[in-house]
Parts: sequence; C-alpha cells; structure tokens
Amino acid sequence: FEKENKHIFNEFGISLRKAGMYEEALGHYGKAIEISPDDEHLYFNVARVYYEKGDIPAAMEWLDKALTMNPDFDEAKRFKESIEKEGKKAS
Repeated sequence: FEKENKHIFNEFGISLRKAGMYEEALGHYGKAIEISPDDEHLYFNVARVYYEKGDIPAAMEWLDKALTMNPDFDEAKRFKESIEKEGKKAS
C-alpha cells in the first residue's frame, strides 16, 4: 500500500472503534502502522482502543510508544495522565 493510504485504514479504525468493533479497529490500525510505522497518532489510536476495551496496561504501553516517538505529543500526555489519575482513584 502507498503511504497516503494509511489515512484510509486510520479512518476505518476510528469508525470501528466508535462502533465498539475493537478487534476490527485494531486490524485497521495495524495495517496503517505497517504502512507508516513512524506516525505516533496511529499508536495513540491503538491506545484508545485498548483503553475502551478495559485493557489499561496495553493502553499505557501504546501511549508510551507514541510518546517515545514524539515526547511533545500533548494529547497523548494528557490521556496518559488521565488514566494514571483514574488508577489512583480506583486504588
């Protein structure tokens, strides 16, 4: 696939996540990452799927990957901080 096609897979992934079709969303994000492995936004989107599935450790792992690629990725930083605060409230 061409690099510009990552957007198609990403958009499908977003729509599927919003519809609660998490495994399908992960498949589309995976294809987008194969095409463009250096796009931190794709890793962030994978983290959102895992968060919505309730798999917090996986969500944090994917957020860390996104932040390793771009330490200034504010949306990922805020999401990670929010998850960490939720975890402290739950404990």
